[in-house]
Amino acid sequence: MVSNWQRELTTWLGLLNVVVYHGSQKEREELRSQDTSEWDVVLSTYTLFERDSSKPDRNFLRQFDFQVMALDEAHSIKNARS
Repeated sequence: MVSNWQRELTTWLGLLNVVVYHGSQKEREELRSQDTSEWDVVLSTYTLFERDSSKPDRNFLRQFDFQVMALDEAHSIKNARS
């Protein structure tokens, strides 16, 4: 659950700016328009990206040069295309 991860990250990594990339299409669109230079951690869900309508989300997240990716429920990732 996103809220659990957000709470844990904030508790243990309080100096980092944790951004929850989730919500309605409008909420995610607003996030995409923000200055991301201060974002340290992007927290989202795999199910958000399964949908065909999530192409703008996938394109947006491709711009980041992630150093680490942590997957909860990693069994959802079945192959390289996932």
